[in-house]
Amino acid sequence: MIKYEIKTIPKSNKWILNYKHKTVSKSELDNYLKQGWTLVRKKYFIITPLLDLWRPISLENRLSLIRALIPAVLAIVFALLIHRSYTENENLITEKNTLKAKIHSLEKTNITLTDSIRKQNLIIDSLSKTHRNTL
Repeated sequence: MIKYEIKTIPKSNKWILNYKHKTVSKSELDNYLKQGWTLVRKKYFIITPLLDLWRPISLENRLSLIRALIPAVLAIVFALLIHRSYTENENLITEKNTLKAKIHSLEKTNITLTDSIRKQNLIIDSLSKTHRNTL
């Protein structure tokens, strides 16, 4: 969300007083500019406060802050990668066990079907023998 920071100098008869600052939305900006206010800057939701904190820091402190953040960011990235690979490994193990169970079930079904076909072949053979004997 973008806001606009504006300012104006209130004047009295003899003295110029301090600036008045206001933060307004885009729809209100045109009205204030017509009344003599001047635009100071655009204010972005998160970026502007972070830049306000960053600007007064000296160069040495900025570099030391960056040096401290780089290893922290790398550690977080590596930790996430390790966690992801561990999770994928667990998923593969679970999938492997499921497939083993399915193979075992199919082997049982295969044995049952083989036995059933043998029995039917024996029945057909005995029927064909009895049919030949009757002829």
